[in-house]
Amino acid sequence: MGIRVNKVIGYGVKNLKPDDPRIDWDELRHPTRRERRWDKSMSSFFRWLKRKKVQERLFELNLREHPGMDKGMERWLRSDVGFLIENTKDQMKRHSTSWLYIRGGPSACLIHDGEGRENVMVFLQPNHPDWHRHDDIMDYYEEHGRDGPSVRVTDLTKRGGIYPYNAAMIRFRKPSTDFYEESRPFKVGGDTRIDDHGLVSMGIGTYNQLVGRWDSKLKPLAKDKFLAHLRRSWRPRVPFGVLAVLLWHKDCFTDLEKFIDDLRPMIYVWWG
Repeated sequence: MGIRVNKVIGYGVKNLKPDDPRIDWDELRHPTRRERRWDKSMSSFFRWLKRKKVQERLFELNLREHPGMDKGMERWLRSDVGFLIENTKDQMKRHSTSWLYIRGGPSACLIHDGEGRENVMVFLQPNHPDWHRHDDIMDYYEEHGRDGPSVRVTDLTKRGGIYPYNAAMIRFRKPSTDFYEESRPFKVGGDTRIDDHGLVSMGIGTYNQLVGRWDSKLKPLAKDKFLAHLRRSWRPRVPFGVLAVLLWHKDCFTDLEKFIDDLRPMIYVWWG
């Protein structure tokens, strides 16, 4: 364990195993290929994002994060590529000394540090340098307790994601039983959408009321199988920038879409 504290907020997993089948460990750890990924700058990342095939694949991944979206709104999702590029460029100008940008290109947005926990992997938004803090004096004292430096993960799923991407929860797995009738009372507009099987997306407030997270004194509004489905088959929406970082590293995953379904918002602290 090192002496400098690192704190990130992002979307990740905290249950990786040494032989985890979700990860192509040979690809992730291969010295030459790993170095080749790390050598790429943000400028290379921007040129890659402008490729037509990359944009089409990103659109497919982004569309999965917006189930039930009206066809007329799909054009809005295609504008996310341009926004990510321009916003990241702007952040790099304003925060040129950020540890995220000093470390390099998009591979700096994949956090899997040997001095932390091997079972944790976190992905950051490239246009949010404030999602990574390195050697911060306040973090040092907050995370260095009487028992020494802490290494920890804080799950943020109850908050529905990380601001400003915490608007919705989405269904990532179809239910074995249709819950259309149970879902109808909660179709109240906004991020709430429904299909023939039931709800496919909803705001975090609605979701927390359904599963009993809104208030410890209140019981869940959903019951029995419907409640079990909501707890098992729903997750926070993954923001576009994280999807882009994941696609950049796609060869490191055996099934990218299934891996995305496992991601949860979290804070990760380690020392290096």
